[in-house]
Amino acid sequence: MTDAQWTADYWGSLFDHTATVIRRAQQRGQATTDIDPIHAIESLLAPIYLRTLTTHQPVDATLVAATAAATARMLHPTAKTSGRAS
Repeated sequence: MTDAQWTADYWGSLFDHTATVIRRAQQRGQATTDIDPIHAIESLLAPIYLRTLTTHQPVDATLVAATAAATARMLHPTAKTSGRAS
C-alpha cells in the first residue's frame, strides 16, 4: 500500500466514522438531510487546516467557535440550502 492509499484510507475511515454522528442526527430530525455529512465535516475542518498548513495564521478559540457555529447553522434542520448535496 502506498502512502497516498494509506492516507486516503485513514481519512476516509475517520470521516465515515465521524459522519455516522451526523447521519444519526439526520435520522432523528436534528440535522438537515440536505447536507452530505462528509461535506459538513470538511466545512468544519477546512478553515483550521487552511490556517495551519497554508496561511500559517493562528488558530484561536474565536476561529474554532465561529467555525463550529457556522457548521451547526448549516446542519440545523431548518437551514435553507440550495439543494441536496450529492
